[in-house]
Amino acid sequence: MEIGFGTWFPKGRYWLARLKLPGLRPPIKFMQDMKASAEKLRAEADNAEQIVRSATAVQKRELYERLAVHFRKLASDIERVMADGTE
Repeated sequence: MEIGFGTWFPKGRYWLARLKLPGLRPPIKFMQDMKASAEKLRAEADNAEQIVRSATAVQKRELYERLAVHFRKLASDIERVMADGTE
């Protein structure tokens, strides 16, 4: 009996993505997760900016301003990685 390459590896373009290995996700699901993370960070930045507008304490306003900038930077970094495919 001869064992060929096709018997060891399933046919199809994304056979590696179909493997059930812990910690590995299919590329499409991973990109959807990254997009959702970027959207969540943008929403958090919007919430922080709302708090900045309503805050009366200077320290609280400064803190939430920094948080908004930080969340937007993280979201843009995620979007850059998604676009470029690099880190």
